[in-house]
Amino acid sequence: MTRTFVACGLPSAVRDRLTLMQGGIPRARWVDPDGLHVTLTFIGELGGGELAAVVDALGEVEHSGFAVRLAGCGVFPTSGPPRVVWTGVEPAGELAALKRGVDRALTGVGVEFERRKYRPHVTLARLAARTHADAVGSYVVRYGAFSTASFEIDEFALYESVLSPRGARYYRRAVFRLG
Repeated sequence: MTRTFVACGLPSAVRDRLTLMQGGIPRARWVDPDGLHVTLTFIGELGGGELAAVVDALGEVEHSGFAVRLAGCGVFPTSGPPRVVWTGVEPAGELAALKRGVDRALTGVGVEFERRKYRPHVTLARLAARTHADAVGSYVVRYGAFSTASFEIDEFALYESVLSPRGARYYRRAVFRLG
């Protein structure tokens, strides 16, 4: 079984900017810069036959490339102890449309996937249950006005997620160009 998700990667210049934001929250587990991405759909575990069907189905998704930028900083969940530090993606409309196409393709081959409300973002760090709230609050204030220049989303990919005690590692299994 392979743990999978569908996402858009980020240009190296954008990943470099995000790397400069890593630090300042004790016990935060920062995402490896090479693993920074915008998730479209989390699928979960797939067997070999399902994996091949998903690759074929995703290859049929039609969508044009589009420009986005990263902006702001926040945490999930918005109430209770924070677990994830993120930066947002805007405008969200084209990403949401691409996600709908991906979800239709997955539904068409009978693959289950996570169906929570879509909030386009890049996960910067995951937080331990006892992370100091003041440090998180200061971080969000410091980077609240963060933004990047616009950049093109011209492809998406099926990723494999390999979990380890040091954090998840992500590997591209298939890449799909946008028209």
